[in-house]
Amino acid sequence: MQEEELKLQIYVQQNLESRKMILLLLAAFSDKRRSKITDLGNIATAAVKIAGTSAFLNGHLSEFMTIAAQSGNNGQSNIGCIAKDNTNTIDTVKGLGSCGLTQETIDGTGSGKQTLVTEAGFAALGTSKGSTGAAASTPKCALFDADNSGGMENGAQTAGNLAYAAGYLTVTANSATATYKDLTGWSATNTKNAPKPYTKLYHAVNDPSAAELYAEDRPTDLTLSDIQESAQARRLYHMLTTGETTEYKETDAGAAIKSAMEQTYGDASKFKSQTWEQIGRAEVYKDPYASGRKEDTQLSTISDINTLRVSLAYYTEKSQAVAVKRIERLQQKLKADQSLQKSCDTYKTNQTCTKANCR
Repeated sequence: MQEEELKLQIYVQQNLESRKMILLLLAAFSDKRRSKITDLGNIATAAVKIAGTSAFLNGHLSEFMTIAAQSGNNGQSNIGCIAKDNTNTIDTVKGLGSCGLTQETIDGTGSGKQTLVTEAGFAALGTSKGSTGAAASTPKCALFDADNSGGMENGAQTAGNLAYAAGYLTVTANSATATYKDLTGWSATNTKNAPKPYTKLYHAVNDPSAAELYAEDRPTDLTLSDIQESAQARRLYHMLTTGETTEYKETDAGAAIKSAMEQTYGDASKFKSQTWEQIGRAEVYKDPYASGRKEDTQLSTISDINTLRVSLAYYTEKSQAVAVKRIERLQQKLKADQSLQKSCDTYKTNQTCTKANCR
């Protein structure tokens, strides 16, 4: 449950008299979420495309890193073509560690759009080589040294424009000079003839359907119009207003309820001040989640989900206790009324009953 939803429920438990105004937010938000269920097929397809294209590119890059880390001249220490620092290269594949071999896992707890692949391409992959060190030009590296005196082909000269890292860089004929493709500054219609493993992932991430993967609906984004257009909110408003004494019919009551909602909240410009601003100013008792702290604090200052859950449990228990006491008082009153009625029945044949509440 999101932070705002917990705060809303805490406020409802604290202010039962305001439930008509506040509970409609939960109803409308639930409606909004339900409407997105129909989009799950498109969202799932987008997720599969991203997973597939990223795995394909990751496979190319992992293989390249493995080969590059081991492609060194015989007899050299710290052999390979991947810089460790400004003077050394990584010592074969075992030295890669998290640099190229660690498989990333999906984090299901985070939110927000990823930043490595954006609408402008691959943010970190420009035309300049890294600044760690010039490992490719040292005699330790044999992979990029394409001349006839120590490269991968030994005595044979090699062709130019050999592609590495899924096509991100190429090496000039008979030299160790690398040229890097510009994988930044793209647009949906212009990917600068970049290698397909990169463009396929780029288009998958930036597909319009993929935007829903990163969208995060929040109750605080609701407007008065969202409340009015929510069938669930209108039905709940009718129930809270009439006590279900009349049957709700959308065709008969829908328009009238929309108008009544505007009277409840005020016009659209006042909606935030009537709802979320009030909820933010509400105060909660600290002791349930910070034992010994007797002071109150504003809801708006709390962002920890567990703290909010403890507070919600505390105020739910308090409101239930109040409800139980009300029921007990009603039961006692009913019992007293029944006793008086019995007393009246006993005396009514003999004399005029004058006791209070006697009928």
